[in-house]
Amino acid sequence: MQTDEDQISWFDYFSRTINRLIWWGEATKEHRSLVDPHNMIKDFKATPSGRNAP
Repeated sequence: MQTDEDQISWFDYFSRTINRLIWWGEATKEHRSLVDPHNMIKDFKATPSGRNAP
């Protein structure tokens, strides 16, 4: 932050950012408790060349 910038606006911006990160963290934790991501995605069992990826 520059000395001539509005400190309160930056603190408000950071507060909103942190609150969104907390919301996403809680939402993903809740979703993970309902849907097992490992069961949905499945683990890789092949070599990297056999994964059909670039």
